[in-house]
Amino acid sequence: METRDTEQKEITEKFINQAIAGHRAHDLNWKRIPGFNVSVLEENAVNRSCFYTLSMAVIFQGEKIVDVGDNQYQYGGGSMIVTSVEVPTSYRILNASPERPFVSASMKLDRALLAEIMGEISGKKEFSPSEDSNAFCVAKTPVQISDCFLRLLRLAEHPEDMDFVFPCIQRELHYFALTDPQCSNLRELCTGGLPSNRVSKAVEWLK
Repeated sequence: METRDTEQKEITEKFINQAIAGHRAHDLNWKRIPGFNVSVLEENAVNRSCFYTLSMAVIFQGEKIVDVGDNQYQYGGGSMIVTSVEVPTSYRILNASPERPFVSASMKLDRALLAEIMGEISGKKEFSPSEDSNAFCVAKTPVQISDCFLRLLRLAEHPEDMDFVFPCIQRELHYFALTDPQCSNLRELCTGGLPSNRVSKAVEWLK
């Protein structure tokens, strides 16, 4: 556990340093990565109207409050947010400053890829049934997922490697998200008939 914690700390520091350096140099190379987003905020912010899609986000540094319907989530560095159904939200960024910016990254998830991986691991991995079918999940970030995000950020500096490396990291990220014990909402998304699956289909129809 100590080794894993040390590895997580090193990955987090590397991501924060590279993201802040890129932000201050007005470097937007991360936009080369499909579905990838990096946020560095040096002051508090409020967004009263935004929309969370099927995605995973990792908070590397800072504090955030998100309102989803009647539920409020407050989380900080070391947290990940996994959204399995598109939902309207509002959020606040707290205690951000030039000395300690808020740093996060997100990646859109591919429903077809999740279903493909779920089909491949079905029967090979066992998951505990979840009592909570909430489509918005806040959990501790596993080191494997933090590492995927760091490698995506680094890949942005090497566009010549994009076609070969990006699909590998993308698939790895989807696998670790889907198999993480905390992400039951993603597994439900791949299982027909469960509440989050039906809600997701309804949202697609409304769109």
